[in-house]
Amino acid sequence: MPSFEKVNYSLRPSKSIQRGLVFEGLRAIKERLALADPVYIGLGSVWFSDFLMAHSALDVWDMVSIESDEIGFERAKFNCPFATVKVKKGEAGVVIQDLKNGAEYSQRPWMVWLDYDSELDESVCQDLAYLNRNAPENSVIIFTFNAHEGNYGKPAAQRRSRVIELLGRVVSEDEPPASFKNKYGAFEKRLAKAVIDHMISDAVKCGREGGAVPAFNLRYKDGSPMVTVGGILPSKQNRAAAEELVKSEHWDYISEALIAAPNLTLLEVAHLQKLLPSSAPITR
Repeated sequence: MPSFEKVNYSLRPSKSIQRGLVFEGLRAIKERLALADPVYIGLGSVWFSDFLMAHSALDVWDMVSIESDEIGFERAKFNCPFATVKVKKGEAGVVIQDLKNGAEYSQRPWMVWLDYDSELDESVCQDLAYLNRNAPENSVIIFTFNAHEGNYGKPAAQRRSRVIELLGRVVSEDEPPASFKNKYGAFEKRLAKAVIDHMISDAVKCGREGGAVPAFNLRYKDGSPMVTVGGILPSKQNRAAAEELVKSEHWDYISEALIAAPNLTLLEVAHLQKLLPSSAPITR
């Protein structure tokens, strides 16, 4: 069953917080690197929550939503919020290759957020590798995936083997299995670090002059633990500016803290929104 049949993504509080942080970060990147006419690419489903934010927070017009499910594709076309959003049917990896091979988007920076509800697997890693190697200069690529330890094996040693199988030498076979236990979210953090290390290594291997600059590492939980990681693929000229941005004291989008908000009623949400932005901390 497609995830849009089970979950209204616009109502999940922890997910909403994570989404807000991602778009704050993307806006800062767009301004700092002076990205001209970027394209937003994502998995809008039937809700298009991130596309609405991409338009309002980033002032992005050209957007591409990818949908592989037949019914989901028809519903997405019906629910499409803007005429400038193109809904493409197919698997993410295939659609992205088509976009790269076409003339309309291939020479403009991409802001790609592939927000999966499944675990990190071979298909997701293939999408990561393709984008890391082929996205236009000054693109930003972000991935969200399920980090529940049970999806990667039961014993910690089995989870270590699975991560090595997916991501290669960024994880050593000599690393103690204890690193892959999930006490206090340790496995989620280790998995996120492995993906980021893989991005950096792969960008170097494929000869990207600007490499890859890690920019996002967020964990949230509205049920299963989810990890969001990503980075900037800057041009050689923008490498220093990208590093300076993500290393600044105001860059809040790389964090080990878990986003775990309580479920809120519509009245509570409306009241809290009236209090924001708040200069003083709001208590639970």
